[in-house]
Amino acid sequence: MAKVVDDFLLAGSRQEITRFHAAISKRFLVSQFSTDGPFTFNRLRITQHDNFDIEVSTEEYMKTIETLELSKDRRKEPNDNANPNEAYCISRPYWQAELPRP
Repeated sequence: MAKVVDDFLLAGSRQEITRFHAAISKRFLVSQFSTDGPFTFNRLRITQHDNFDIEVSTEEYMKTIETLELSKDRRKEPNDNANPNEAYCISRPYWQAELPRP
């Protein structure tokens, strides 16, 4: 089991997962639940293939990252702190870079 804030990722038999879902749904609102097909967990696209290999991809998430354009005046101030938009654009690919790699 993996948990990130309020998201759960489970592995086990369909019966075990269904039992967990029933138990947690008694206490909490469960907005999305699936035991079939590819799914997204914490921005990661996870697919289990017929041979049981597991593929984890951030490709779709990375497509949502906007290009950061810096004006000529801003480029002249490389030591200034990043403004909120710059910080946001910088942090998004940084998150992907921190992910564990096989």
